Amino acid sequence: MNKLTPIKFIPIWLISRRRYFSLVTLDAIIIFLIFIKEIGILNINLPKFIFFETFWILLSYSLGRYSTNKINLVEIFKTQIKKSFIFTLSTNFIYLFIYFFTFDNFNTIFFEIITISLLSQIILNKIIVENYEKAKEWLFLGDEVTFKQVKQELHNSRINANLLFFDPNLSLKNNMNFKGLVIARDYYLSKDLEKKLRNEIPKSYKILSIYEWSLLILQRLPNLVIYKKSFIKRIKKVESKKLELGIKRISDIFFSFILILLTFPIVFLAILFIKLEDNGPIFYSQIRTGLNYKKIRIWKLRTMYTNSEEGEAKWATKDDKRITKIGKILRKTRIDELPQLFSIIMGDMSLIGPRPERPEFDEFLKKEIPNYSLRYTIKPGLSGWAQVNYNYGSSIKDAEKKLSYDLFYLSQFSIWIDLLIFFKTINLVINGRGSEPNKLI
Repeated sequence: MNKLTPIKFIPIWLISRRRYFSLVTLDAIIIFLIFIKEIGILNINLPKFIFFETFWILLSYSLGRYSTNKINLVEIFKTQIKKSFIFTLSTNFIYLFIYFFTFDNFNTIFFEIITISLLSQIILNKIIVENYEKAKEWLFLGDEVTFKQVKQELHNSRINANLLFFDPNLSLKNNMNFKGLVIARDYYLSKDLEKKLRNEIPKSYKILSIYEWSLLILQRLPNLVIYKKSFIKRIKKVESKKLELGIKRISDIFFSFILILLTFPIVFLAILFIKLEDNGPIFYSQIRTGLNYKKIRIWKLRTMYTNSEEGEAKWATKDDKRITKIGKILRKTRIDELPQLFSIIMGDMSLIGPRPERPEFDEFLKKEIPNYSLRYTIKPGLSGWAQVNYNYGSSIKDAEKKLSYDLFYLSQFSIWIDLLIFFKTINLVINGRGSEPNKLI
């Protein structure tokens, strides 16, 4: 394949989130100006200010204050009010315990920031959402079978983009609304067509391979877009990132200890309710598949009735009768997964990575889904790219979709994407999303 324009993605997931930057920048500017107004630029304590600004932005992202998924102005207003209320409670809770990070005139500063930020974000959200809602059209160069498969992947992803089959007789000069061209794997670009593209393609067009386009638009890698040999070479580079893997391991241990301490009261209450409901065992253990298919044992707070899994292993389903009343709450809030923090400290798991599956399912899925075993070339995680982008899986189709997210994570592995997943996980837990299985397909 001839690449007419070199495209650099550093990193893909960051480029695709450019629309968030305007909201983050707006918040940062508002906070800075209010601090100058209330305290004076010469009186600002820089360490305290940097802490407050960082904390504000990270908590805002975690609570979804920068979300742009509503187009109706009234809906945006309601959503932002709700998020700001939760945000206010959370920030004041921190204020009570971290008094040495507070400021003079804190209440005045806080009230002004939350009011001005709320109003400006409602307006900016409206502008961003309306602009984002405009479909982004791409031209596809390849065979019709692949085109239909990619269209289906795009449809299933609910991405705001449209893919059109390329007509060689079409003049690109008169179609300035297209974002660019997508070239299928193994597609032969003839000299005549290459000449036509060079003469007619606007400089604003992107020319991407189907692999690059999937990274940028789908933010996952379906099997149809990858070459296994070249992809294995790509993910093998993860092993050479010794420094990042070392930081990841230290972070795993540090944050696991912090989370264990912070969530101990919640886990204690959960244990109490589990015991009160049916007086059964508190914990439940399972054998899962770890790095390089090593068998590991993980522990969870029990969410099903005792002896619910006698016989053949089964996926959990929507409205599963085996789940207890308290179990439904624990699953929705992910509290049942907290004992796995000890597995992270022991080194069997990581905070971020593909979720470990049960060996019974793994053996079956390896036969049904190409490249499935690649997900175990990195240590499994408590949360992962698939978990923050897709609901709980309960079928082969779900497993294949989640694999495409895991392959994306492997191709883009870095400390920074781990941080993104960490904060997206907090957002999911707070909003109680993603824990329900999809309908069985």
